[in-house]
Amino acid sequence: QRWSDDFNDNDRNATGWGTVDLSRGASFSESNGQLRYSSSGSDSMVERNWIGSGLPYAKSWEVQVLVNLPGSGLGAGQIREIGLEVGQQEDGDVATLKLEAEGSNRFFRSKNYAGPGEEAAATQAVTTTVSQARLRARWDAGLKQLQLEYDLAPDDGVETWVELVDWNLGSGKTSWDLNASSTFAVSIK
Repeated sequence: QRWSDDFNDNDRNATGWGTVDLSRGASFSESNGQLRYSSSGSDSMVERNWIGSGLPYAKSWEVQVLVNLPGSGLGAGQIREIGLEVGQQEDGDVATLKLEAEGSNRFFRSKNYAGPGEEAAATQAVTTTVSQARLRARWDAGLKQLQLEYDLAPDDGVETWVELVDWNLGSGKTSWDLNASSTFAVSIK
């Protein structure tokens, strides 16, 4: 089964995304096939959660999003980021894949928050110069691995995925203690 939203109807798909975004001083709006972020302050955020269906533990799946992150106007120490968040619905373990701008630097960054606490169990980052990219999270049910990837040239008609990280969520410090009834939630953040 395939679920998608290309944001081309200028109307929120409440069946897939629900009716409310989690936000602090910011908002998403649909316009001309894009989900646009706007902010009224420096410490702002918005999160749109896919509620259409929990993604299964027992089947492989993938999600992807095209992001554009202008970096103009950022000073030293200021950060702007956008990307995907994949979480276990049952206990809050979360992995993120984001395109970030920090001052004049840009990164693809991933974090895995496994277990209690606010510290990431694992992180990975790579520098880049792009402001637009396609981000993808893939779950391999057979290997119990979450793969986070990016495509540097999303408009070239050729999918060229670069793996940022591949985490085994079934064992080790990145384990999410998953079981047959576990499901995943996805959000744009």
